[in-house]
Amino acid sequence: MSVHAFPAAASPISSVPRARVGRPLRALLISDDPGWIVPVREAVAAAGGVVETVTARAAIARLAGRCDDLSHILVDRRGAGPLVETFIDLTTDIASPDIVLLVLDPDGPGPGGPRTILTPSRRSVAAALAVPHVRAEGNEPILPAAELMRVMDGEFIRPRYQPIVRMNDRTATAVEVLARLNHPVHGAVTPDWFVPRFEDSGLAFSLTDLISTHAFSDRAGPHFRGLGLAVAVNYPLKVLSHPLAAVSLDRKRAALGLTPDQVIVELTESRPVEDFVTLGRSMETLRKMGYRISIDDVGPAVKNFERLLTLPFTGLKLDKSIVRMLGSLGPGAAQAPRAIEQAQARGLNVVAEGVETREMWDRLLALGVQEAQGFFIARPMPAAAIPLWWDGWRAGR
Repeated sequence: MSVHAFPAAASPISSVPRARVGRPLRALLISDDPGWIVPVREAVAAAGGVVETVTARAAIARLAGRCDDLSHILVDRRGAGPLVETFIDLTTDIASPDIVLLVLDPDGPGPGGPRTILTPSRRSVAAALAVPHVRAEGNEPILPAAELMRVMDGEFIRPRYQPIVRMNDRTATAVEVLARLNHPVHGAVTPDWFVPRFEDSGLAFSLTDLISTHAFSDRAGPHFRGLGLAVAVNYPLKVLSHPLAAVSLDRKRAALGLTPDQVIVELTESRPVEDFVTLGRSMETLRKMGYRISIDDVGPAVKNFERLLTLPFTGLKLDKSIVRMLGSLGPGAAQAPRAIEQAQARGLNVVAEGVETREMWDRLLALGVQEAQGFFIARPMPAAAIPLWWDGWRAGR
């Protein structure tokens, strides 16, 4: 990420656009310093926008949840302290590419950090707001196997957590663990692209081990303490079918003091299941150990769905592609209701992914879906943001 600093002698206030096409300026200011509050409010007002001043904890809870209306976040580095890193994480993640983060810091920008306003003046803030925002797009660099190994060794892959809530009472029950790659040269790389590359390079075991180890460590750490949330970890077909998968998973789990009921295994089907006997055997072993297992991303691409339902799954996750078809007049509108009916007939817990609106929520609830996941509830976030999101979500119940 490039670094921009905005000193006092910058562009005139008139350069700030009064309104962006389809996206007005709506800023969240995290500071209790009048030296920053006054110029920020003046500059935003001159741009025809609105600004809301909140604490760092309240801002993270807001950003981790629904924040579609925000265009800018301005955070005072001194006031926010270590939470600044969480702001950077949440606003540079692929899930929230439309929000501009501006750090208020007279001590200067850090290397590779976000845009920084150095001087607490109306002119400096106006100049920063005037810089056009370029939406982050999915990056698909060429990463050979050797480079993928360096990426893992360099700690550039980290877990993010997206909450799952029970629909009948809005209680949070789990978080899905999602991999994020922030490449030192290429920046944020979409998981839909880099995860299959790891699998194609024979590194699926290494990637799964890395992410699950991080996730179990976070789950056992202070950010999840007292919340009672399970962690749902993605296991590719090749990994889950391996005869040692259950033993390896159980060893990592036990080493960090977790219980099997605190872990959900999600089968990700990047390739169709061919050996049902071997997969079923591995699943039976995990079930006897006390783990729950879900079929992930159930949608048009899943092959042999009826036969998959004969395996000892405990849950099923509807892919966002068919969730979005609910209520439409297209041929795919019946896919989600049919999958829900089949899963419920076998006593499976149904989770809907990609729930983005109240309308989606209401339709799924009417169909008997037990749990939901998506931007209507929360965005993927680092572990440090989980308890802050949790407080905000409970307050809104």
